[in-house]
Formats: sequence, C-alpha cells, structure tokens
Amino acid sequence: MIRVKHKFNKLILIFLTILLAIPAFACRYTVREIGFADFGTDNYRLYFFKDKNVSPEQEKQFKRITYAALLDANVQAEIIDIVSQPEHTALKYYKKGKDYSTPIAILVDPEGNNSLTFQLSGKGKKFKESVWTLLENVISSSSRSEILNSIVQSYAVVLFIEGNDNSENERVLSEINLSIDTITSSKNQMPKPVDHPPSLVILKHTQLENEHVLLWSLGLTENLLQQSAVVVLYGRGRIMGRSLQNALLQQVNINNLLTIVGADCECGLDRSWIMGKMLPIRWDKKHQKEVIKWHNFDAENPFVKAEMSQILSIAPNKVRKQGALGTGTLYGYTESAIKIVKSFDEHSEKNAVADSVSQDNYYINTTYFYILLFFILIIIIGIFIFIRSKKREL
Repeated sequence: MIRVKHKFNKLILIFLTILLAIPAFACRYTVREIGFADFGTDNYRLYFFKDKNVSPEQEKQFKRITYAALLDANVQAEIIDIVSQPEHTALKYYKKGKDYSTPIAILVDPEGNNSLTFQLSGKGKKFKESVWTLLENVISSSSRSEILNSIVQSYAVVLFIEGNDNSENERVLSEINLSIDTITSSKNQMPKPVDHPPSLVILKHTQLENEHVLLWSLGLTENLLQQSAVVVLYGRGRIMGRSLQNALLQQVNINNLLTIVGADCECGLDRSWIMGKMLPIRWDKKHQKEVIKWHNFDAENPFVKAEMSQILSIAPNKVRKQGALGTGTLYGYTESAIKIVKSFDEHSEKNAVADSVSQDNYYINTTYFYILLFFILIIIIGIFIFIRSKKREL
C-alpha cells in the first residue's frame, strides 16, 4: 500500500511538472503587444542650429515651446551652437544643406540615416509661430491622427497611399481588402484573438503634400509617390517590415506582414520584425489608458518593460539596430556576416521579403516542434512509471 502511494505521488509530481512547464514555454506577449512599449531607443532628434544671427531670446523661445509641445512625443529637441560646438556629430546633417540661413531645424530619424530640414522664419512673434507650426507638423497630421484613433483596439492599421493611376489604386485596394478578410477569418486561430480586425486608412493622392513628414518617416520620397504604396502599422505606431510598392503590392505580402503582427514574440522571430520603427507621433496618457483597457496590461509599467526586454534579448538579431549599448537585455553588442549583393531589382527584393518571412516561420515551427516533443517525452515517462509500478504490485 505504501509503495502504491509512493508511485501515485510520483505521477502527481510529473503532472505538476508539466503544468509548471507550460507557462515556461507559453508566449506571454504577441508582436502587436510588445509594439506598444517604448524603450526610449526609437526617438527622432530635432536639432536647432544657432549662430550669431540667432538671438538669446529666440533660443529661450525654442526651448520653452519644444518642452511643452514634445512632452508626450517620441521626438527630442537639442540646440547646437555652430560656433562653440564645431565637433558635434549632428553638424554632418547641417553641412549637407546648401546656402542655409539660420535659424533652421533638422529632423533626424532614429537610425540617423535620413534627415529633413525646416527653415524657421522671422523674429519675435513670427519666430514663435514658425516653431509651433514646425512642431505640429513634425508630430501630428490628419492621417497620423486617424491611425492613432484606431491602432490600439484594431488588430493593425493598413495605410494605403494612393498613386496617380486610378486603375492601379483600385487593384491595390482590392488586394488590401482580401488580406483584411483573410486575417479577419483566421483571427480566432491566432495566439491571442483580437476583437477588431485590421483597420484601413487611405491617404489620397491629393493629400500627399500635407503629409510630408509622415511620408519621409516611411521612406517614401517624392520620386516614389507616383505609384501606390502600402504600410502595415501596429502597436505604438510601429512599421511592420517595410513599405510595399510596385511588384510587392500583392495580397500574399500584405498577409505575411499582418500575420507577423499577431505572432508570438518568444518563438524565434527576428528582433527587427518585433520592434518596428515608430512614426513621429504624440502618444499621451489617453492612448496609454486605452492600451490598459483593451489589452489588460500597462506597457509603461517597469515590470512589464523588463519582461518584454528579456523577450527581445532572446530574439535573434539578424539586423543590428542602433540603440543604447550595455543594457544587457535589449540592444546589446552583436556581430553578423553581411552578404554583399551585386545587383538589385524588384524581383530579388520580392524574394528577399518572402525568404525573410519563410525563415521566421521556420523558427516558429521549430519551436512548436520541440515543445510538442517535450510533452510527448513527459507523457511516455509517466506511462512507463505507471506500468512499472503496476508490475511490481503484481
């Protein structure tokens, strides 16, 4: 009787081990949920350059206005004295310009690769008005407001930027709607079902001139805006993958980007897909409260951030991102081999996107396989111990 009880306790122990192992393998957050966190490494920089033509009063006004306007934005302002700070790294953006006359401000993306120059005008009241206008254009626009109004509760936002060809616009819109329908029909099979399907935001071709900063942040220059473009956005206004144009504007590619938004973060996904580049936006307490309401977690909670940071430290980093080194978990030092491509065309770009998504799917499937194998092994061991105990009783 004592031996039977001992074997029964062993089975209970094995069962408890399985229950404890499930949370260890379960993915706590999806890509979409981690996208709501801000680790302070995705900020844009707004440099204000001053020389002898900029008065102390103008400098003070710029400081006061930027402090108030950028309080909830992912844009940080900095004043640079061209004369007393000749070695400042941001002067490389200033020197790119031709025949600048101060005062000017230059917006730089988080990676430090692209810049956008704004000429500030006048003195006194005119200068103050030009600074306010600049800041409002940098962090807000009608399209970005429409995106933020639906991005928290929606699965994702599909931004459709119209080109100048109406027939092509209709074709791309049809591809987008098919993709949204596909995701909507399969949302209950995802790790964490979302009540609201992807939202569609359309940027008309006639509105492009009013969305200069948004288009710049998406990597879409004026030369590329004659054709349609699609961008998938999630979380805190993050870009999933990259903008789709030309031959890439197909349902399968839109589906792939939307699918990754709902994927588990702990299943081998590349970090560069998890933490997409953010748009320059204002994210205030209203949006934070909506995240808590719709997702039942606070993305600004230090404990939540620490957990998400740990998840990101496990994710492979095939594309190195700029960030604070030495954090230990988030953006640490990495080395990787770089493949040099001698030629490039749209066909090769399409294959590259498909290969990247295929590789991420490989990581996910491999992880699921090992989890299943682990559970099967535990069950076999439990059955073996149970049969052996029965034999001993006989």
